[in-house]
Amino acid sequence: MDGSERRVVVSHSLSWPGGLAVDTLGERIYWTDEKLRCIGSANLDGGDIELLQMMETTNPFSVTVYNDLLYWSDTRRRTIQRAHKITGKNRKVLLKRPGQPFGLKASIRAPNLNEY
Repeated sequence: MDGSERRVVVSHSLSWPGGLAVDTLGERIYWTDEKLRCIGSANLDGGDIELLQMMETTNPFSVTVYNDLLYWSDTRRRTIQRAHKITGKNRKVLLKRPGQPFGLKASIRAPNLNEY
């Protein structure tokens, strides 16, 4: 993996793309766009672009995906939020802090194989 076979996946429907997440199960990529105030997604080949516009999202910065949920940081509202990754429904503020949250990652705890 030396970058010699790189290619552009998405080149339109973008203004200020920031955070990037890959949903391997759903076979989509997700990105934040602070200028458009949305979270975008596309198939892994760049097709089927969708923009998820949420009224309460002002400056999405970082994004991650876990199961059916998107999690993102909003630097203007200083929050970590989540919503359904396809519909944007059931949005919930998980954390609000006086300092700006920036980077965000989701991880799962692997089972301890020594217990089996």
